[in-house]
Amino acid sequence: MKKKSKLQKEINRNMKKYPIFGLIILLLYAGAQYFIDFDAIPYFSQGSVKETGDISLHHCIDGDTAAFSIQGEKVTVRFSGVNTPEYSTSKKESFGKEAADFTCQKLTNTSNLNIEWDTTQTESYDRKVGIVFVNDKNLNILLIEEGLADLKFLKNDMPYASEYQDALLIAEKNGIGRWR
Repeated sequence: MKKKSKLQKEINRNMKKYPIFGLIILLLYAGAQYFIDFDAIPYFSQGSVKETGDISLHHCIDGDTAAFSIQGEKVTVRFSGVNTPEYSTSKKESFGKEAADFTCQKLTNTSNLNIEWDTTQTESYDRKVGIVFVNDKNLNILLIEEGLADLKFLKNDMPYASEYQDALLIAEKNGIGRWR
């Protein structure tokens, strides 16, 4: 027969002495299970928080960055986990224009625009880091699927990391976009 540790004996003694603590712990556990089981926690995915309120496109910047008007305030967003080729007056990389045009087309032709803030990353050059959704589709993943973006600063704990990796493998395997 296994001997009880001193700690176990002390816990049992206190539970008998103070049964209300056991009840409180049980209620806290049950409450936590309610929130977990019914998705009552306000997160889309682990490591991100959904932006709620009035969101609209302020202006397109490039393939992986755009400025939005969020509740009347201009916010520049760097798309989480992806990197598109550069397309600016000083630097023009292959597929940079295509990526910028694709992103701008998706952002200007959407009836439903949402953003999830990637809480696993910090702001980058005064830009918030987020996952952009157009008509309930993850624009970051669409860029990868079209072969217009590569993965950048991707960590396993980031939202949608495995989906990003899967999309890149498919684009590369099928020779899509930059992978032709």
